[in-house]
Amino acid sequence: MTKDCIVYLCYIASIALQVSGALLLVWYATSAKRENVIRRFFGNGIVTNDSETNEIVYDEEAFFQEYKITYISKWSFIYILAGYVLGVFGKLPNDSINCKLKAIILIIALLVLVMFLTNKLIELYIIKKNKASRIRTR
Repeated sequence: MTKDCIVYLCYIASIALQVSGALLLVWYATSAKRENVIRRFFGNGIVTNDSETNEIVYDEEAFFQEYKITYISKWSFIYILAGYVLGVFGKLPNDSINCKLKAIILIIALLVLVMFLTNKLIELYIIKKNKASRIRTR
C-alpha cells in the first residue's frame, strides 16, 4: 500500500467515525421525548409530591431549562455533523495570514449568530409546542 493510499484511508476512516459518532449521539444519547425529559428532571431530586393535594411540586423554570438543554444538545450534535460534512468540501483559498484572519473573524461572527438564533428558536419552539407544560399526576 502506498503512502497516498494510507493517507486517503485514514481520512475516510476519520470522517466516517466522526459522522457515526455524531449520529449515534443524536439518535440514542439525547431524547427530547416528554417522558424522557420528565424522567431526567425527576432524577435531579427537585420534585416533590404534595400529599394533601396529590399535586406535583417543582420549579417550572427548571423544567423548561431541562427541555431547552435537551434540544440544544440535539442541535449541537447536528451542527457537529454538518461541520464535518462541509469540511470535506472546504478549504482556504490561500495560506496567507490575512486570509486566515479574515476566516477567523467570519467564523466568530457566524458562531455568535448561530448560537443566538439556536437559543431563541428553541425557546420559541418549546413555548409554541407547549413542551414544558405543567406536569400532572394521573
